[in-house]
Amino acid sequence: PTLRRNTIAAVLMATAGVGGFWGIAVWSPELAREVLKPLHLAPLQFDRYKSVIYLVQNFGALFGAYLYGEFSERTNRRTSLAVFFLLAFASIQGMFLTAHSLTTLLIWAPIMGFCTLGPFAAYTVYFPELFPTRLRATGCGVGYNCARIVAAAAPFALGQLTQHYTFRTAASMVAFVYVFGFIGLAIAPETKGKPLPS
Repeated sequence: PTLRRNTIAAVLMATAGVGGFWGIAVWSPELAREVLKPLHLAPLQFDRYKSVIYLVQNFGALFGAYLYGEFSERTNRRTSLAVFFLLAFASIQGMFLTAHSLTTLLIWAPIMGFCTLGPFAAYTVYFPELFPTRLRATGCGVGYNCARIVAAAAPFALGQLTQHYTFRTAASMVAFVYVFGFIGLAIAPETKGKPLPS
């Protein structure tokens, strides 16, 4: 029962992060296309701006992945992941609902990158603490890779929703994938400071 609970929790928590990042955050160049199109830029300049926006998003992601570990040590595993899920959800709403100029894109992109990639660091910190030695690698692999299969529905959902709503609204709706993360956290144990299961 403990292994089953922890495996389900891991799949749900990873589904939130993977779905939020690959289902929404990586589509920021499409948002940039929408925002920059009225500026009638030359194709080379248009592509350069899109690249810069994605570059600063990944710059933020670098710090999010790094600082999550520090944050989880100062708080605990469940609290830190809950905070990052909330921040990721809020940053997606901010990016896709309020970025209407190059300036606001450049402000929101690193924030969204920081918040949406932070949970990925959690999976390497938290998941090994959920499984006993004989199943640690298997448990982490199953948790993360099952989530990749489940979260593959997120970009499809985004595409389907854009047939009925604007791209921005569809992205903000798909961001509710983070609810899976909170369900996983609700059933997951706190592991900080406890010995690894043997």
